[in-house]
Amino acid sequence: ERLNDAAAKYPQDAAVWFALGSLQRDAADENVRSQAVAAFQQAFELAPENLAAAWNLLQSQAEQEQPEIVQTLQAVRPLVRPINAQTIEAGTDLEQEIDQALQAAESGELDETYRHAFIVANVIKAQPQARRDGLSLSPHPLAYVVQDFEPGFYEDWTAPVVDDEIPEAETAI
Repeated sequence: ERLNDAAAKYPQDAAVWFALGSLQRDAADENVRSQAVAAFQQAFELAPENLAAAWNLLQSQAEQEQPEIVQTLQAVRPLVRPINAQTIEAGTDLEQEIDQALQAAESGELDETYRHAFIVANVIKAQPQARRDGLSLSPHPLAYVVQDFEPGFYEDWTAPVVDDEIPEAETAI
């Protein structure tokens, strides 16, 4: 609920959308899980170079069997080019997997498209660059500390009294 509020208040913050999608993806309620795609889509639109946003969107779309995965695969293809040599060395050619997924979609074999998309998402998430990108969308927990309070708080609050006898150097933080 609070992340929904944060997303409404800060719609241009990819980190908020990414956090919302992560929370929704792991929810027990199927209706909540189905909303993860929209949150990851928003995060990916705001951070189109971010591999963590890309693989989370791909995985969520494949899990929900959404045909829009074709557009995501097309958008992800240029992103994997810099890491493809590493993934080929490890045994998976990401560009070839994406091409096979797109060919399967063209011939109406969506199950095969989703299978290839899962492979792409899983290989991307194992890459150090994707983990770094995930950290860039996962701010420190204290970044969400409330810095302002409801008006009712201030009605009952009294400012601390400063004791002039204590030297400032002793009270400085």
